[in-house]
Amino acid sequence: MENPYEARKDSIDTRKNIGKEKVIIYAGRIMRLKNLDFLIDVFLRFRENHKDFKLKILGDGPYRDNLESKIKILGGEAVGIIIGPGLLKADFLKELQKSYLYILPSLSDMTPNSVLDSFALGTPFISTKETGFQYFLEGKAKTFDPFNPGELLDIFEYLAIDKNYQAYQKSLEGI
Repeated sequence: MENPYEARKDSIDTRKNIGKEKVIIYAGRIMRLKNLDFLIDVFLRFRENHKDFKLKILGDGPYRDNLESKIKILGGEAVGIIIGPGLLKADFLKELQKSYLYILPSLSDMTPNSVLDSFALGTPFISTKETGFQYFLEGKAKTFDPFNPGELLDIFEYLAIDKNYQAYQKSLEGI
């Protein structure tokens, strides 16, 4: 049985992210399974040529202290990485709606509700190929191998171009 979601068509505007702060957001449990070290490493490579982008990681979990230490050593907000607390659902949806892109870098996630929330709000997302949604995302959404940093970097580079981002946002509406 699939998880339900309700599209909020009244809040969807395919131009809503143009001109806003370019934030790539992850929200969820902070644990090794979520592959956040991989995400940070790829994001730092991407940000070398895209200083206007930020990565926001929100959540709590057993790996949070390790991740906070890594982010602090790397330079934190000075290198565009923000780590924040877990949020209530309503607060997460507000963050998601104003974000440029949602990312799910997890090594495994059967039914990621955060992806459904992205659909509902019209916020573009990318995820690994290791989700239970791959059967309907295949060939339609941007997915990547969670062990291949080049694939994720290529997606980031592609979506950093406004016309590509707008086309991707529009194509997701058709899923």
